[in-house]
Amino acid sequence: MIRRPPRSTHCISSAASSVYKRQDLDAVVHKSDYLIVKWDESVFRGGGTHGEVTMAYWLGKPVFLVNRLPIDDISSWIFSCSEHIFDNFEDLKKKLEELYC
Repeated sequence: MIRRPPRSTHCISSAASSVYKRQDLDAVVHKSDYLIVKWDESVFRGGGTHGEVTMAYWLGKPVFLVNRLPIDDISSWIFSCSEHIFDNFEDLKKKLEELYC
């Protein structure tokens, strides 16, 4: 389980931030078969989503992207790293059932 700071925490130290980044990347490397990414406005506020997508791609793990932004707002790198891109989670669910059930 990935631990996050409590909601009341407004500012975390860079050391704590590094711990969360390592935990997220460790989960991608060691605890996943594929990566599901919700691509929305939050990706522009930082976070590790770009790094996690890159790591999954580098490891050959499929990236399933659910896009909530105009297609022009997806970087060509993220677009290229994504094996499948969906407009909604229902379509993602159908694809996962097709592939893994």
